[in-house]
Amino acid sequence: MADGMTPHERIARMRKSFERDKSVLADDYAYFTAPDAGATPHAPTPQNKAAHTSEEQNERQSQEQSGKPSSGKTGD
Repeated sequence: MADGMTPHERIARMRKSFERDKSVLADDYAYFTAPDAGATPHAPTPQNKAAHTSEEQNERQSQEQSGKPSSGKTGD
């Protein structure tokens, strides 16, 4: 890492800046959003994983209650 900051430090700095005046540093924003050639991908935030898991559980429960998987197609 060129600037010596960990991703956790960056995100903390971004949150603090956003809470203060609804802004973030362009370098921090680019770090998390720009595709880096040859770099390892950034780990997803736990919130995203939790939301994704929750959606999957809701879909499974919906399928179980209806008794059949939802295919998005009508049975014509």
